[in-house]
Amino acid sequence: MIKINEKKINKSEQYVQAIRREWERFLQEGRADKKIVRPVILESWERSKNLGIDPNKKSFISLKNEELIKRLKDNQRLIKTSSPLLEILASSVQGSGFRIDLFDKDVYILKQWGDSETLENSFKLGSCPGVCKSEKSAGTNSIGLSHFLKIPTQLIATKGLFLLELKL
Repeated sequence: MIKINEKKINKSEQYVQAIRREWERFLQEGRADKKIVRPVILESWERSKNLGIDPNKKSFISLKNEELIKRLKDNQRLIKTSSPLLEILASSVQGSGFRIDLFDKDVYILKQWGDSETLENSFKLGSCPGVCKSEKSAGTNSIGLSHFLKIPTQLIATKGLFLLELKL
């Protein structure tokens, strides 16, 4: 039997709510409490704001079909070399709702692996081959942040808002 630590869950929910309040404050006042929002996230929010990225607008920079075909061709070696390993990784998370994405140096999605339902939902949310996930294009997101900082990151998101960074 799995024991659930309800205190920990409630504390996590309170933390997410506190960050959400700080996000609303950031949108209204341009500032947030650095004791609640980790500096790396706040800095990303600021960069995104300075770039004019509208957090309420769900638009993504996406390649035209010909441009995607060219990028796939230009990255053929990367795709061919990494695909076997990423397919094994994808099979290990089968049924979990996770997906595996392969990006090029400019943070365009080249290829994705995952359950059909997960990939379909990702497509509906604008995350599919040809879409750019750089922070400059998509605002605060884990891929864009990892690319910008040159370190692995993981973010927790609710309703499309990336709230907190998990140390990896």
